[in-house]
Amino acid sequence: MPSYNSDGLRLHYETAGSGPSLLCIHSATSTGSYEWDELTRNLSESFRVVKPDLRGHGESDHRSGQLALELIEEDLRELITHESLGRPHLMGFSFGSEIALRLALDYPGVAQSLILLSPGLGTVKKGAAAKAEVPSRETLESRWPKGLRRLHAERHGPDHWIDIMQDLWVRHAERTLISLEDLQTLTIPMLLICGSDDDPRRLKQSRLFAATNPLARHIEIEGGAHAVHKDHLEQVEPIIAEFLSGL
Repeated sequence: MPSYNSDGLRLHYETAGSGPSLLCIHSATSTGSYEWDELTRNLSESFRVVKPDLRGHGESDHRSGQLALELIEEDLRELITHESLGRPHLMGFSFGSEIALRLALDYPGVAQSLILLSPGLGTVKKGAAAKAEVPSRETLESRWPKGLRRLHAERHGPDHWIDIMQDLWVRHAERTLISLEDLQTLTIPMLLICGSDDDPRRLKQSRLFAATNPLARHIEIEGGAHAVHKDHLEQVEPIIAEFLSGL
């Protein structure tokens, strides 16, 4: 299995196809393969698709308390260098869309474009701190999909997904949110896709992003839930393919 080293961790990834680089960033407690194999099957005919397992996920090494976005960003920059991806297109889902967005904001010029699926984009005054309570184990177990819980059991143990989620919530409570002024600084084409039945806050934030930056396009898939790229694959895949081909 291909891997690279970042911050002393061995991190796993998979590749498929050839052409311009498309770096795909999965959601919390998912993996590169689980998240992207179906969606990128046809895209890999025209693009070099790279699907990493983020630190602490899947086949990648884990270090407790080390899931800060800044560390994940550095991992991805290391992967871009390791695989000579140049300026890849970045595609992320949910938590992965936030990583992709922050990577583009923190390192201007790193990406050719952004594709954000079910993005979570907090927009407040610059410098304001996020506020979030870490959910209890009982709350997580009542809400989190069982399919995602099993992805890490063989490598990290059956309760690893809970460790990941609680660590990510702690990090979320500590970091600053993205402001409208930040979004206005992005100068690359951006595609935002949401399901109409997703969390209304995500829909509101995605619409606001598109209204704030003329390079961002917001699309809603009627009847789509949070994992819109999975439950409406036949609609989402051609939208993404058309967006990329138009670049």
